[in-house]
Amino acid sequence: MEDPLSAVVYSHINSPNHYSLIFGFSSVSIGKDCDDINQRDEHQISRSSGIKSNINFGNTLSRIGGCDYLILVGLTDYQKSFLTFLEEYNVIEINNLEDVDTFLHPISFRESIPCRPDQIFTGLQIASNLQMAITIDDDAEHIEVVTNNKGGLIIVENNYFFETLVATNYAISINADLIIIESYDFHEKEFLKTIEAWREEVKVGSEQISLQELKGLIYNRIDGIQFQNYDFVTFFTIGAPYSLIIDNVIPCTHIGLKLNPDFFIFNNIFFQDNFNIGSGIVFSPRFFSSEETDYVINKLTQNNYYVNALIENQASSTNLDYYVKELPFNILHLCTHGNQSKGSLIIEKYTDEYGNEHIFEYNLLFSLMPEPGMYNENGEPLIKVLKLVYPKKLNGYAFRTKEFKDQNYPSSIFPKMFSTVPVNENEISRQEVIVENAHGIECHSFSHFAKFSHLSANQHSPFIFNNICWSAYEIKDHLLAVRARGYIGTLWAVNNDVAVKTAETFYDSFFEKTVLSSLQDSLVHSKATNNRNIYMYYGLHFTSFNKAKSVESSKDDIVKGLLTNISSWKTNYDGCENTNTRYNILAQIRWNQQMILKYFRKELLKLIGKKALIDFLKLRVRNS
Repeated sequence: MEDPLSAVVYSHINSPNHYSLIFGFSSVSIGKDCDDINQRDEHQISRSSGIKSNINFGNTLSRIGGCDYLILVGLTDYQKSFLTFLEEYNVIEINNLEDVDTFLHPISFRESIPCRPDQIFTGLQIASNLQMAITIDDDAEHIEVVTNNKGGLIIVENNYFFETLVATNYAISINADLIIIESYDFHEKEFLKTIEAWREEVKVGSEQISLQELKGLIYNRIDGIQFQNYDFVTFFTIGAPYSLIIDNVIPCTHIGLKLNPDFFIFNNIFFQDNFNIGSGIVFSPRFFSSEETDYVINKLTQNNYYVNALIENQASSTNLDYYVKELPFNILHLCTHGNQSKGSLIIEKYTDEYGNEHIFEYNLLFSLMPEPGMYNENGEPLIKVLKLVYPKKLNGYAFRTKEFKDQNYPSSIFPKMFSTVPVNENEISRQEVIVENAHGIECHSFSHFAKFSHLSANQHSPFIFNNICWSAYEIKDHLLAVRARGYIGTLWAVNNDVAVKTAETFYDSFFEKTVLSSLQDSLVHSKATNNRNIYMYYGLHFTSFNKAKSVESSKDDIVKGLLTNISSWKTNYDGCENTNTRYNILAQIRWNQQMILKYFRKELLKLIGKKALIDFLKLRVRNS
């Protein structure tokens, strides 16, 4: 949104050295009409967004213990209809600048400084230092911020007004310099395409034209910045590989502009000292003769973490899916292959609900996951099939282009289109291809595309080191979108020796330093190789992890988390009417029960006693 109202409101509530809690609510096309996020119609995306936003806002308010005032800025009736907690708080609604004077000024008691619309974020920095607010004035004088030229530096691509406000808020809270740069007018995947072209040039030994194009593109926005004056830099970006381009001259972190930076920052702050758990997952099918897997397991164990080791045949797509979603954990380390995925390129006729015929071109991928302990009437294991549709063109117009947008296709046709295809009799052509921009996690059996609905039982915000090839792109997006608070991935295919040494050095100091400092130390192993600057970190500069109290206490905490899962899923089951959803909920309940009884029966007995354990076993029998 371009409306400066949110910035004016923010100027009345912020304060230096404190991170103010501001969150965005994406626009919706309908009010809350049901609780089913899977209902397929033209409002499915909006409905799902609204329901998930309500859950995220509610969880956040619960975690901080509520607030004195809940301020709603410019929310529509549709948006407010999704919020189920409003009656619990003192709500102030601000819908225009006049409301600020009426409702906020009497609370903040702040004088204001005038600020031109094109200098809003500069004005916010000055106003915060003076404990003042801002007013918007087209005739205000030009203002300048005196920079520190030391400490931290925040750089933000000015793509979206609210996300730039979040970056400004963060910079003010840590007293960092803020630089706003020109945004990119293309999709993040263009960075991947350019790096793919560059790595092919490196492979064949030709001139590295693509790297020079990438450098020129990014340097146009950051040239002249004296990075060496700062202790660290954090880039708010759609996905530009800044650490690569500035050669990691200082420690670099990134924050995804399109990946809920508001919640990302909150989770890093909140979970730094709250609800940590000594639980880790190490995943490796053992594809390499030399790898860091055992070293990582030993390091975590030495620091009193209970390690859930998914190794060799245990490193299946099913186990990865359930463990990452349902197990309470703080750290996930992945060591496997991560090459581009094989799929199909299909051109197909499709008739929409209005009777209009289209030619739909798309890539199709399937991911298979056997359901644990579930069989059909013939005793054969049930297989969950996940279909992934990557749209390419509709009637010859490439998706995400201006030409496509100019066609003004009704948004209602797409959810059904993506869910219906493929229909064999409507196919015009099909060929097997390597799917562009689609990287999966190769498992012992099948592959997983990291399409997780949630992480760590929705109880924790974990850190993920995805030490596989090409892991800094789509996989990263999926995991950060479901509330990982830190993620390290690779920008291209990583050399195995570099990967092993980097990971081992990283975990050597992981529990003594910040994640950023540990990564910076470990980059020494790639500096003199063609993997220089291959690693990219999404996170905050201060994020760190402590040694757990003991392995025994870690196991106790895991059991408590699994029991919380079961209770939450039962509540969801009782309030759900959708048959497919109830089936999936039962699968989650069953997995949590099996985990407790297989690995944590002793801890469960200690926690709930013998009689309750017997009741628990009876419940498991009824649900089997």
